Amino acid sequence: DGTLGVWGYAPAGSGVNDRVTYSSPVQVPGTTWDQVGNSMYSKTAIKTDGTMWSWGQNEKGLLGNNQPEATDQSSPVQIPGTNWKYIASGSGYHNLAIRTDGTLWGWGRADYGNLATAPGTDGYSSPIQLPGSNYYYAMTQQNNSAALRAAQAPGSRYK
Repeated sequence: DGTLGVWGYAPAGSGVNDRVTYSSPVQVPGTTWDQVGNSMYSKTAIKTDGTMWSWGQNEKGLLGNNQPEATDQSSPVQIPGTNWKYIASGSGYHNLAIRTDGTLWGWGRADYGNLATAPGTDGYSSPIQLPGSNYYYAMTQQNNSAALRAAQAPGSRYK
């Protein structure tokens, strides 16, 4: 039905405008959620209209909403851009997302080259486009990333 429930430890924000640890699901406001990514420090979700939202800890720009570091969010805040179709969140301080045109974007911690930038770059507080096109799947881990590209432009077979 497009609702999104969250539960567990949420020191920087549960998504329901508080920092409470819940032992059962509570609903994040809205009913048009389509996909969610979960990292140790934040949540990122895409709505059916192609907008992307994040909440939690903003270390190294992890929330992607162009806010200064340490500006944590306890409720969803929109990430710049539209036409998002896939989110990859892992255990580290960075995220990847794919747009409907197959371009790959990343934000957050980048100091290990995990956003396809030169090692030593601290972080990005809003999405930057990574090289290439025709992406349909991506994943992140503590300090690294991976993504699959299609031989042709992604079709309806890929979410």
